[in-house]
Amino acid sequence: MRGQKISKNKRPSIWSATATIVTLSFAAPASAAIDWMGPEVPAEGLRVGSELLEWGSNVSIPTLMHKGQPVVRSTNSYAKPTFTVLDTWTTPDTSAVLLQAGAAATRDCSVIHVVESRQSDLLAVHELGMICVAFDMPKVERNAEGFLFSHPSSPMEGTSARQWHARTGRVTTSKVEFHPEPHSTMEKLVTMDHPEGAEPLENEEFFTAVKRLPVLQRDRILSALWLVTKDCCGWATRSPYGVAMDDRTVAYAGCGQYMVGARVHCKDSDALAVWDRQRRAFYFATDDHRTDARHDDSAALTVWPPSQDWSPAARERLEAWKNGRALLTTNRE
Repeated sequence: MRGQKISKNKRPSIWSATATIVTLSFAAPASAAIDWMGPEVPAEGLRVGSELLEWGSNVSIPTLMHKGQPVVRSTNSYAKPTFTVLDTWTTPDTSAVLLQAGAAATRDCSVIHVVESRQSDLLAVHELGMICVAFDMPKVERNAEGFLFSHPSSPMEGTSARQWHARTGRVTTSKVEFHPEPHSTMEKLVTMDHPEGAEPLENEEFFTAVKRLPVLQRDRILSALWLVTKDCCGWATRSPYGVAMDDRTVAYAGCGQYMVGARVHCKDSDALAVWDRQRRAFYFATDDHRTDARHDDSAALTVWPPSQDWSPAARERLEAWKNGRALLTTNRE
């Protein structure tokens, strides 16, 4: 999650089967990121406590049923797996399954549910959130309270998180604000093993420099450079956007790229940010998005500080960007 730290420790799991119907139990640490590669719900059904979820259909869409009534409906009829068990929660009073319905695919999304049983013959279902194909995917975490679903926050806006509380069965919603990594510097970023893959706006020194810009330019920089290191299907390696680093400068060029299905699109602004290693200074330029990637004759082009105050190394990056020349020297794989 952007601006948040989530443990990536894998939990030990114990899976047992009774009469070929999946019954789930586990031993887990208090907090752990969810493993997305959980087992599929088999044809024989899924137990939640003493209750059995059986396969059925609703308007030709695969559905898990309880005593003939639909409980959880898949999001589609073609993407596999149809239902995935991500985790379980078992106490003397509560049995619950964290269930993914459907699969995030080019034209479809999956939905995360908690199905719980606290007494015989009764089930409750809570929808935590939806997962669609994107550069920045939601996170599901197991914590001391139960299960937490959260959308990544960004520098432009906060987002929300939904927490299922195992003790009460309630689902609460809270706000999540973006925060860069405290005390992080550009020097620290460029000395990482793969600095070209580190989001610059998560770096406190970079983020602070952007926040000093005039409001309009600041907002365009934030929008255009967020997720600038992301790529899909080799899109960035065929475009003038991405990351370039040499012994004098670190440069980021973005257009606010985002995904719709498997296609990458740009927003309405292009931006360039350059950090001069020797001067330890930042330089920024913004413009309307140009499909030809050229910014040499644009009335909307804005630079900060004024171009005459740019260092020679940074000005070279600016001229290359204005002329639409690929500035990438990335090592994306």
